[in-house]
Amino acid sequence: MSKLVSIIAYAAALLWPAAQACAADGVVLIDQAMVTASGGFPYVIKKPGSYRLDGNLSVTASDAIHILSDDVTLDLAGFSITGPSEQGLTTAISDNGTSHSGISVRNGHVSSWGNGIDLSQCTGCSVQQVQIRRVIFTGIQMG
Repeated sequence: MSKLVSIIAYAAALLWPAAQACAADGVVLIDQAMVTASGGFPYVIKKPGSYRLDGNLSVTASDAIHILSDDVTLDLAGFSITGPSEQGLTTAISDNGTSHSGISVRNGHVSSWGNGIDLSQCTGCSVQQVQIRRVIFTGIQMG
C-alpha cells in the first residue's frame, strides 16, 4: 500500500506545475511563480473564463499576456504588469492579432511597454479602470 501512495505522490508532484491555481470562486489566479512554472511569458489564455492577477508581474523580454479565446475576463485586481523598459515591440496584454469577442480587462496598472493593451482584433471588448504609463506607441488599442 505504501508503494502505491508513493507512486501517486510522485505523479502529483510531476503534474503540479501544469495545474492552474484557482480561487474558491473558480477564477484562475495568475502570479509570477505560476507563469514561470507554466513555461514563462507570454502567459497564454486559451479558454473562456475569469482570470485574476494574484500579484504583480514583471516581464523582462516579451509580451506579458496573450488572450486567445472569446469570453475572457482578466481582472488585474489592483496589481501591476511591468514591462521591459518600454521596448518598442512588446505589449502587456494582447489578442496577438487573432479575432475574438467578449474580452474584458479591468482594475490595475500597466507600465513600461511599447504598447499597453492591444485588443485591435477584438469585438465587443472592454478595458475599464486600467492605468497605462510609460508606453512608446499606444496605450490602449481596441477593435
